[in-house]
Amino acid sequence: MEKIPAWALLFLLGQSIIKMYAEALPPPGSRCPENSVILLGKTGVLRMEQRVTDFFEMLRTRKVGLVGFGVTNNGIARMLAAKGIHVTIHDRQDRKELGEICQEMEEAGVSLSLGYNYLRTLEEDVIFRAPGVPFDLPELTAARKAGTILQNTLSVLALELLTACQAVDIRRRVNSHGTGISPVHEALYQRVRQDVAFYDVDREIWPDVRAVEKLVRSGELLEIAEEKVPALA
Repeated sequence: MEKIPAWALLFLLGQSIIKMYAEALPPPGSRCPENSVILLGKTGVLRMEQRVTDFFEMLRTRKVGLVGFGVTNNGIARMLAAKGIHVTIHDRQDRKELGEICQEMEEAGVSLSLGYNYLRTLEEDVIFRAPGVPFDLPELTAARKAGTILQNTLSVLALELLTACQAVDIRRRVNSHGTGISPVHEALYQRVRQDVAFYDVDREIWPDVRAVEKLVRSGELLEIAEEKVPALA
């Protein structure tokens, strides 16, 4: 599970808010009004619509879980499914108690996990909790802890890859211990360098860490390794 940024949660309060915002956006390629809403981020001023677009692009590579049926989650589930995002609603009520809404959700492309053990299959990457669902449920606590572990692991892997690529570049420039590496390592090095340049001068590292985290999560590096070393597949 990933911690969802506050700016993203703002747009997941209900389908009506999302629809109202989307209708207010200027057409693609047109100039934004002077009073358009903007957000201040670490990289400077980012327009809100780009933040939202990036958020949904991120979700397309994840599995999303919504805990609890309700007006808010129903609208969110339909919206996410319509955008091609894999989404599952978990609810303690069974099909008989929920009624026709179950079929409507499934027809919209939403998966359901219902009944007494509804949280047993709570294994999505991103999880949203309905307001009426207790924050301290054991399954949700476990998911938050697992999300922290996963994010820390991704950060460590990203830093290790960045360090290794930097070492390869320095060794090749100095040429004191040879310049060759194995074909699989060369392929991985080249792929990382497509997104992250050599550190020839000091700069903020966090954008590069996030870029490599995204690369690791995408599975592209694993595919490269399996192509070069079939035994890994």
